[in-house]
Amino acid sequence: ANKLVFLDAFTSWCGPCKWMARTTFTNPEVATFFNEHFVNVSFDMEKGEGLELAKTYNVNAYPTLLFVDGGGNLVDVKVGAMDAEKFLAWGNSVAGGTSSPIVAMQKRWDSGERDRAFLHDYILELANLSMNYMAPLEAYKEGMKGEALMEPANWEIFMAVFRRHNTDQAKYFLSHRAAFEAKIGKEEVQQKAAEMYNYGLFACIESKDEEAFRALQKELRETGINGAEMIILHSDYGWARANENWTDYAKYMDQIQKKGGANAPFLNDAAWTVYENVDDKKVLKQALAWAEASVAEEKGYANMDTKAMILKKLGRKDEAIAAAK
Repeated sequence: ANKLVFLDAFTSWCGPCKWMARTTFTNPEVATFFNEHFVNVSFDMEKGEGLELAKTYNVNAYPTLLFVDGGGNLVDVKVGAMDAEKFLAWGNSVAGGTSSPIVAMQKRWDSGERDRAFLHDYILELANLSMNYMAPLEAYKEGMKGEALMEPANWEIFMAVFRRHNTDQAKYFLSHRAAFEAKIGKEEVQQKAAEMYNYGLFACIESKDEEAFRALQKELRETGINGAEMIILHSDYGWARANENWTDYAKYMDQIQKKGGANAPFLNDAAWTVYENVDDKKVLKQALAWAEASVAEEKGYANMDTKAMILKKLGRKDEAIAAAK
């Protein structure tokens, strides 16, 4: 047909994918234009041919929206749901011959270019698109050792893509924090340190490595960085949740709420988790208080539903029906 292929890369569990399929793709103006100018296909990235397509086009987030030519070469890509107006504007742009900077960058990478300025921009562009940047980062990070990490371009990469606390760069950063604070600024440096400890703690929770978890909590507490105690409290909450210790879970959640560390969605999520997993009346009553606090802050369908279901589980049928209505 001598047309570009538009590929909707989705998963069955992706809410924004479903929203876009329901609203954007069915918009009459969008449908007419895309059917006229492109061959349009959708693939679940976790099934069948989608598994290989995800590898081919470096798909790591959903929805990923791609244009490819007849040879399978990438022409343009965006990540995230778009409304009809923005999607149509993008389609017009691609039909008119424009393409994303990432396409040219990919060609430069494939041709063997390894200039540091190029790698810097390529890594940031891949990260912005939620695409895998590990290969160019491996080539780039050789120049990020020791004091070189403080250089503006290196620091920008470090801030953007480094999360783990146990890389060589992270270890140098955390052990020389005072020097970074003096050169870059205390607030920015402490915020990055807090982010890395937080990421590390939740990695320990995921792996259920309690020895590493407690050691990292101790290390964080000794840093004295702003917000350390709240990070530790959230990690205790996460540890209790992962290990289904619902008494501790409720205790830590109460402390988080008391210290102002929980907004309406967080309170609702905590309460719903209890509803799904706990029959103990004491813990259910604590969860009801979180649900009610969530409703008081930002009343909506989700937290009213949570409140109603917890009331039902507590045997307070009339109140549950009233909340559900």
